[in-house]
Amino acid sequence: MRQDQFVYVKSVGAGAEMKENGASELEPRSEREVWTSQRVKRINKTGEIHDDEGYSPMYELGGSPAGIDRPTYQWLASLPTDPDVLLKELYRMTEAEDGQEKAQAVFEQIGRLLGDVMPPENAAALYKAVAKIPGVTRQEDAVDAAGRHGFAIVRVDKRTWVANEWIFDRDSLAYLGEREYRTKDFAAGKKGDVLSEYALLEHGIVDHYRERPQGDGTTK
Repeated sequence: MRQDQFVYVKSVGAGAEMKENGASELEPRSEREVWTSQRVKRINKTGEIHDDEGYSPMYELGGSPAGIDRPTYQWLASLPTDPDVLLKELYRMTEAEDGQEKAQAVFEQIGRLLGDVMPPENAAALYKAVAKIPGVTRQEDAVDAAGRHGFAIVRVDKRTWVANEWIFDRDSLAYLGEREYRTKDFAAGKKGDVLSEYALLEHGIVDHYRERPQGDGTTK
């Protein structure tokens, strides 16, 4: 992949809206397309988004080089493919928020990388690495925002008791999407309330902003 190309991602998802009675309810699902620059150097415009409101640029004040906060194909391809070495490197690069477990921070960081375009060996290493994080469990049936069934890798954030669920295809192990839901009752919501859901519909490599991949780039 060249630095003058772009990673294209099409997704569908929804977030929860808080009601006056304290309950949370998912808003209607909407589709989104994102084009991200693959330039390695520090850049201000990092991509473009297309959603219900039209096209809008993505900017980072002061610019951002390729790295864990702006992962490019080349950067992802440079990561170790040994799961143990990769996990150690991700622990080193990831900063936890105040009061957040380091393991939770790394789990969430891997979740932000899973939907990117990368070599198959790097995708496999990420999947194997996330399963090694303490507190991670496997759920045999999970459904993404597109209605596709798979299995899930799950971890509960002990600060909020919200479960983060990464969903994978049972046969290919391809990343399908994610969900967040409550695991305890709170004044702001009930156990089982879904706070967000996401499904990766298509991704690929294109030469220009607002260009779509040719052929079938769908995640099965």
